[in-house]
Amino acid sequence: MRILVSVVCLLLASCTSAPAGPDWQSVLSNSARPQEAEAYGDYLAARYAAISNEPSEAAVRYGRALQRSPANADVMEKAVYEWLLAGDFDKAAKLARQSREGPVDVAPIARLVTAIDAYRKGEYELVAELLQGKDLGAFNASLANLLIAWSFEARGDTETALMHLSQSNGDFVDQLKVFSQAYVLLHSGRNDEALATLQIATQSGLRLPMALAVEARLLLAEGREDDARELMQAVDVESAANTLLFDLKQQMDAGREFEDVKIDARAGAAMSLIVPIAALANRTGGDVSLAYLNMVLALDPTEHGATIMLADGLNRNDRESEALVALENVPAGSAYYGAAQSMLAWLYLSEEDKEKAKLAAANAVAASPARSIKVQVGDLYRTMEEFEQAEIVLAGVVENDQAVDRRDWRALFALGATRERLQKFDEAEEALKAALEIEPNRPEVLNYLGYSWIDRGKNIPEAFSLIRQAANLRPDAGYIVDSLGWAYYRMGRYTEAVRYLEHAASLDPDDAVINDHLGDAYWRIGWRVQARYQWERVKLFEPDEKTLSSVMEKLQSGLGPAVTNPGDGGVVQELEELN
Repeated sequence: MRILVSVVCLLLASCTSAPAGPDWQSVLSNSARPQEAEAYGDYLAARYAAISNEPSEAAVRYGRALQRSPANADVMEKAVYEWLLAGDFDKAAKLARQSREGPVDVAPIARLVTAIDAYRKGEYELVAELLQGKDLGAFNASLANLLIAWSFEARGDTETALMHLSQSNGDFVDQLKVFSQAYVLLHSGRNDEALATLQIATQSGLRLPMALAVEARLLLAEGREDDARELMQAVDVESAANTLLFDLKQQMDAGREFEDVKIDARAGAAMSLIVPIAALANRTGGDVSLAYLNMVLALDPTEHGATIMLADGLNRNDRESEALVALENVPAGSAYYGAAQSMLAWLYLSEEDKEKAKLAAANAVAASPARSIKVQVGDLYRTMEEFEQAEIVLAGVVENDQAVDRRDWRALFALGATRERLQKFDEAEEALKAALEIEPNRPEVLNYLGYSWIDRGKNIPEAFSLIRQAANLRPDAGYIVDSLGWAYYRMGRYTEAVRYLEHAASLDPDDAVINDHLGDAYWRIGWRVQARYQWERVKLFEPDEKTLSSVMEKLQSGLGPAVTNPGDGGVVQELEELN
């Protein structure tokens, strides 16, 4: 009962600032009408579903509350919004259209959804009627301005469309409208003007990946391949952000001939809307952008860039199963197929389906040999402890980097760590040292190289120095403090080892390796009960097979006799320096 009361109190608190609707105080009184009481119950259930990240259930409950309280604009807005979050634009549109026929004033999101639904059905005049001159809020008003412009362009009135796009809304979307102007010109067949507009944007420093791909495509249609390649050289076409440009480069390298660029009205509107929505996603995070991305996909389901962004947002909001469905719908012919398969591989791995993860990883590399995809797949193989495959992929990345004089310590670090796990120690050291030449103060690289030497009893003084440097840079990192403690342990200075390993365990108490090391150090100074306690704890934290096997053996047989003189070494002073 106490739990139930707490939940109800939470829900009541969350509703105190809700807009006007039924008199909820009278609903709770003895004279409350059953219909209002039921509406309030559905409203509470909807609020709880919303904060529990269950948008479909929230939308259903808000819908029921709306049936019993049809004049409540706030409930209408929330119901439509939750259907958008759930990814069901058709239900959101149906509910929003019903609001135009009922007693409730049409809420901003409902207006925008109805306008998008009208646009995709070819009801272009209705778009302006719904949106023009309405109080929609700043961001919605900017989207409305873009959609109104496209409603005129779809009817062949390009000049009026451009006039609307020249109007200022006084927000960050204003500077992005140049891309919509280019897309409108492109739709109207004025490709020369579209190209000139995009070139002005590029020269001014506005470099939007999608727009750069359109600009390059227009250059190629004019036979200006050298100019297109020059444009591509100004950006990193192999980065994840430039998927379209990389796909275009592959087509160029394959000798494809390019025809005139054409877009239809729905695709053009979607291309315009995704620009500010992507900016919103970068600025805010959370789930707000998911609702708007589903609007884009309602206009153009083939806008797979929006699908990738949507899947990423779903995954970040712990809706992995929905992210899987979205990514699985990206077809093999899409420029985004490689990126989708790479993301799928990680999601499959999170669901412990290693076979599907490996298949998706192979699909990703085969579909898109972009560097960003290879790095992601290499990291995936490392996580799966498929080190042979990881080495093949990462060695290819590093080799290509050297060919183009790219200096990336991360790729070298990943390759070095992979080779160390394969016991290719000389090659591992070479890669790790190369990473340190680029970034000499990277604590993770300093620690890894130092720890690998300590663990093999090699270069002890130099290894100790590297780990001390890493610990000074990152005194709050449990795994680095653990390395320092383990360095003392391997040097036979067990008292110092215990102090540092205890500190590491306080920083990261759930790390299997740290607890294992602390148990070993306790045993060496004669604290056998504490040692066995730490080894027992290791089993709680999903250790790898090697660590678990070692711990089970130590629990049975121990580590031999304790050391009679475990050493001291000025621990207090060193700990003060560390902290």
